Amino acid sequence: MNDDQLTPAEHAAVRQRLLAGARRIEPVGRHRNAWIAGSVAVVLILALAGGAVGIGGLLGTAQPQPATTATASPSPSPTPTVTPTPSISPTPSLTPTEPPPPVPAVAFDGDCSRVLTDEEASEAAGEPVSLFGRSTDSSLYPETTASTNLLGGIQCAWRGEEIGIGSFVSVTVLDARAVPADVTDKYSASVCTGLSAVCETVRVVGDAWIGATVPRTVSDLGSPTEDELQSIDNALAFVIDAVSSRLPETSTVAVPRQSSWWAPGSCEAQRAAVDRAAGGSMEARFPGDFVPEGLTWDAMVAAGVIQWCPWYRYSDTGRGPLFQIYSQPGAAAPDADYLERARLTPVEVDGADSAWIAYSETYPDEGMVVAVRGDNRLTVTFSGTTEDGLRAMVAELLQAAG
Repeated sequence: MNDDQLTPAEHAAVRQRLLAGARRIEPVGRHRNAWIAGSVAVVLILALAGGAVGIGGLLGTAQPQPATTATASPSPSPTPTVTPTPSISPTPSLTPTEPPPPVPAVAFDGDCSRVLTDEEASEAAGEPVSLFGRSTDSSLYPETTASTNLLGGIQCAWRGEEIGIGSFVSVTVLDARAVPADVTDKYSASVCTGLSAVCETVRVVGDAWIGATVPRTVSDLGSPTEDELQSIDNALAFVIDAVSSRLPETSTVAVPRQSSWWAPGSCEAQRAAVDRAAGGSMEARFPGDFVPEGLTWDAMVAAGVIQWCPWYRYSDTGRGPLFQIYSQPGAAAPDADYLERARLTPVEVDGADSAWIAYSETYPDEGMVVAVRGDNRLTVTFSGTTEDGLRAMVAELLQAAG
């Protein structure tokens, strides 16, 4: 019988019938396996033991003689006893548990040559372009590949011999399940960004979030005309169709968010540490147009894998203190190739597991610090401060981040 289908009252009725009037046996406790869902089969065994009663008698003889009567005392009748057998622990049914979380996978295994061919990118750009590998210049900028990878993503670029109008195409493929819907909606139609020098859009195909960026084809970067917009839309659709045709070759699965990752806080929470490093009050803004933007950036920010906090103070010389603080939960340490390209050398920072610093070849007071704590990375580009003040600021920011 299934113990999960009988009420205590029904158990009592069954026992009464089995024992035929013998004393009741209290039910034993039931056990559950807290980790396995579903019914648990319980086997209940009752054994009944009874005693037999024997009666013996002596009969008198038929001869006339003084009657002698012997009466045998009857054997005492044993009281029927009921011996319960030990209850058997229930055997848990092996019903499947929840499936493990999906294994993270970067789109196209991080290989941009599988995303789009040079010929396809050139057709979209309207001029010859080729796959743009990692930069070998000395510019100081944060490395964001690790943050893109956390979203199961890859970002690839093709460019001509010279950066300019009509010489740039970009493709980003992310796990669509990791990107908030409002970001996808924002780019569902063509959006022109970067001083309107490029236009981009997003399409979701299965579990893949495909973003494409193509250049404007005119020198006057006002609002696109209807004819130009149609040309842009055609180029974007061409790129996304080409990438979509290769999706069966890849898997795109974001990394599940870990408890060890920092939660992005507010930029305002950094103010005290920033002001101390700059030796005065700073404004939460960036004094220029070269700011991170676009569909890939928006997706990373909305997914919580990167945050940008710029700080600035005006100076008559144009070289006022400036900090750009990039928090990258889960990004961990940059690889050796990036450290070499950015000319980063080790530096001591309190609270950091590892830290590196590099200075600009053009401006000796400008540079970048990268600090890693646990699974998290903090990148600070700076100008107008001392190295001691900078390291103290980074240490304070690491401490506040947890």
